[in-house]
Amino acid sequence: DNGSYISETTPSSATTNYTLLWGGDGFETIWNYADPTKVMMSSQYSNIVRYLGEDGYYARTPDYGSAKSPFYSKLANANNNPDVVFTPSSSGVWRSTNFGGSWVLAPITGGWLGSASPVAVSVSVANPNIVWAGVVMSSSSTSAYKLRLSKDNGQTFTSTVGVLPSQFTSAGYYISGLQASAVSESIAFVLFSSAGKGKIFQTDDFGATFTDITGFTQGENRGFPDVPVHSVLEMPFDPNIIWAGTFGVAR
Repeated sequence: DNGSYISETTPSSATTNYTLLWGGDGFETIWNYADPTKVMMSSQYSNIVRYLGEDGYYARTPDYGSAKSPFYSKLANANNNPDVVFTPSSSGVWRSTNFGGSWVLAPITGGWLGSASPVAVSVSVANPNIVWAGVVMSSSSTSAYKLRLSKDNGQTFTSTVGVLPSQFTSAGYYISGLQASAVSESIAFVLFSSAGKGKIFQTDDFGATFTDITGFTQGENRGFPDVPVHSVLEMPFDPNIIWAGTFGVAR
């Protein structure tokens, strides 16, 4: 409920002051790696604004609002292709090639619940032409609830064929995160938060198959806790090192 802020000193420290740039519920924020004076931020239902230096402008898509956009607004780009930005809605994935100056829709139909807050988009740094999108997955090969993949920088998306293990049943489960690999264009991680079930699934073949790397599906205790998972970070200098962001309780 506290909006989005920007630090006033570089580098920031314990004494850094912050300035409020955008109100409402503060959701995802991105910046332009090629031009640090450009930032984009969002509040609820894809209420997006971009700052070019000290000047702020609305950067909403035509699907802005509660009827078509998720409450938890989403933004995605890649550091090595920063002007191209993506944001999802019930219509599909909106793409901007000028850092929010204008938007073009890549339609997605059939099993696409893009107005639900778990919806996610992730761009591959290994190859920015690879863009992943998802919201629900299923254990059924005939279900429309599949992860979506673009190989043309988000201009079009197709369904992947990989499914979840049978412990997830065929009804479909909302994802709780999605992350493209930093080192390989064919790898992505899809996250879940259901108790007793796999938490992090990895594909290394563009979504043809998904493997539970947390061990729950295989009945193996790999030391991963049975807690919700919302983010994952693969180290670009060593893909064997993977950090997972989980829901924890302070003690």
